[in-house]
Amino acid sequence: MVNLTLKEMQQSSNHSLVHHHRPNGSEYHQRDCPIFSTLKDGMPRHGDDEYFIRADGSFFPIEYFANAIIENNEITGVVVNFIDITQRKKDNELLLQYQTNLESLVNKKTQALQEANKKLLKMSLIDGLTDISNRRAFDTTLANEMLRATRNKEHLTLMIADIDFSNNLTIHMDIVPAMNA
Repeated sequence: MVNLTLKEMQQSSNHSLVHHHRPNGSEYHQRDCPIFSTLKDGMPRHGDDEYFIRADGSFFPIEYFANAIIENNEITGVVVNFIDITQRKKDNELLLQYQTNLESLVNKKTQALQEANKKLLKMSLIDGLTDISNRRAFDTTLANEMLRATRNKEHLTLMIADIDFSNNLTIHMDIVPAMNA
């Protein structure tokens, strides 16, 4: 994967061969390298946020597992298993794009449904010809006001005026006083 021979890998520090810079071009000091830290403290490490460098200078993302080699109670080296995760990164980016697009579509549809619900509510409470509240709005408002009056121990007065004369319906209602005591 790194296009180096075993001899080339053995002649110098692996960090200086395959891990010396970040993809943005900044230097990657050995002291900051989690794999090198395993060599110092013997603690195993795992990650999927590092990049290795090929012999041609190109970078590729890796998932790595670093474990210390301990001989006679001394750390003598580190075994690093790594996987090229280029395709995984591309797939994750594509999934993120799909998720973002899907969330955007869901938000647009939700907004459209909320607008439709507002229109439907208005249609259910307002007469389309006269733009005046209809019987359903009246019943809902009356029920709410009766509850409020009862809760606040207030009297409720109701006056009905047929302001548009569009209906010649006679509505018979028994209004129970809000205060029954």
